[in-house]
Amino acid sequence: MSHFIMNRRAVLLGLSSSLAAVSFGGPAVAQTGIAGKKFVFVILRGGMDGLGAMIPTTDQFYEGLRKQYALETGQLLPLDANFGLNPFMPNFHALAQNGEALLMHAVGAPMNTRSHFDDQEGLERGVSDLGDALDGWLNRALVAMGAEAEGIAVGITLPQVLRGDASIVQFSPANFPEVDSDTLNRIVRMTTNDTLIGPPSAEIVQDTLDGRFDLDVGADASDFEKAAAILVDQDPQLASIVVIQVDGWDTHTGADPLGNFGVGGLLGSLDDGLQLLKDGLGAEWSNTAVVALSEFGRRAELNSSLGFDHGTGGLALMTGGAINASGGPVIGDFPGLAPNQLHEGRDLAVATDCRAIFKGIMRDHLALDLNVLNTDIFPDSADIAPLSGLIG
Repeated sequence: MSHFIMNRRAVLLGLSSSLAAVSFGGPAVAQTGIAGKKFVFVILRGGMDGLGAMIPTTDQFYEGLRKQYALETGQLLPLDANFGLNPFMPNFHALAQNGEALLMHAVGAPMNTRSHFDDQEGLERGVSDLGDALDGWLNRALVAMGAEAEGIAVGITLPQVLRGDASIVQFSPANFPEVDSDTLNRIVRMTTNDTLIGPPSAEIVQDTLDGRFDLDVGADASDFEKAAAILVDQDPQLASIVVIQVDGWDTHTGADPLGNFGVGGLLGSLDDGLQLLKDGLGAEWSNTAVVALSEFGRRAELNSSLGFDHGTGGLALMTGGAINASGGPVIGDFPGLAPNQLHEGRDLAVATDCRAIFKGIMRDHLALDLNVLNTDIFPDSADIAPLSGLIG
């Protein structure tokens, strides 16, 4: 693995000195039993390749669909008898082995259109019809929770999921590099198949990334890693809903699951950020539930540009000390990759509406009433039952 990947964790140690000082004050309200509880929603914008992250090792159709990007069992971090984890995610694997992480294939946003705009809007508004709600479902949750909870948006823009009547604290890491690593990596992916400009592009980007370690400690950390570092400054007594946005997951080209500039590098950055979040929160990790999810998954079959086009069923990653993985890290139904099992003959089908995950966490972690969840927070979802057992 490259200097860029291998040294990222060491760079994180210096991040706190380069971040804006942020204070999250406010009175704690303990009578409802949610004081100090935290829910962190990591939006992986662009559509994460779930089949490149958690590999179905016993599905006989996997290798034929993924072609040269098919990973062998011996390359993977084992999860159970049927699935293995991408080797760029050792931290998440350790969390799973420790009973603090869950993975769920075939998860879909409410709309399932393969359109970034529609599916992101559906995911963040929490509805299957964009006319049903203009605000975000997490903002509606904050309204229901009242003054005992604080909404926090980490990033340059306020995400739709936190827009609405409840006030939100918004901030972003200071000293973002002029061109961030996600953008540089996307340049490499776009040019990877061009024999003329591909190799020099990769070399120039790698030299740029390597140089940042020497010239500016911490500047090369991804936006997600910087955002995660800030969360350690929260008031530990105040219940919090936090949203972090991570761009760069639209891998139509150069989606190598073992590539530093492909899906592998993206997963490695996510993996380090989640570990940073755990380390930074310390004892408060036990009160924290984290969900990382995209608006959709990728197409099952490799395309001619060595990438994967927009798909349907995606992968949900859940972690945190509040997460219950006592039954094993892999949950949910996996529809399979046989031609007659794929959605419209090309995508991993959706087996679970993501609102079932969110409802389970909102009810069992943040003590929101199921009637409120069905009518106010997810207004058209009464027929979608919360997933039980996600919270320990």
